[in-house]
Amino acid sequence: VLTLKQSVRMNPDFAPVHISLGKALLDQGKFDLALYEFDVVVRAGKSHYPSAYTYKAETLFKLKRTEEAHE
Repeated sequence: VLTLKQSVRMNPDFAPVHISLGKALLDQGKFDLALYEFDVVVRAGKSHYPSAYTYKAETLFKLKRTEEAHE
């Protein structure tokens, strides 16, 4: 996770590193932090990274925010 955080700082506009960091945080149960990383990609309109949307929905379900997950 530390290496991924450093990569985000070095390449803040590189969507794949946000997705990788979000997935690592999700796997650690750090749902709020993971959601932030997926949101960075989604808000930037990076629609060619569908995994960000999938992981965001999964994270919202884990946070019991099901209404948002369906959007």
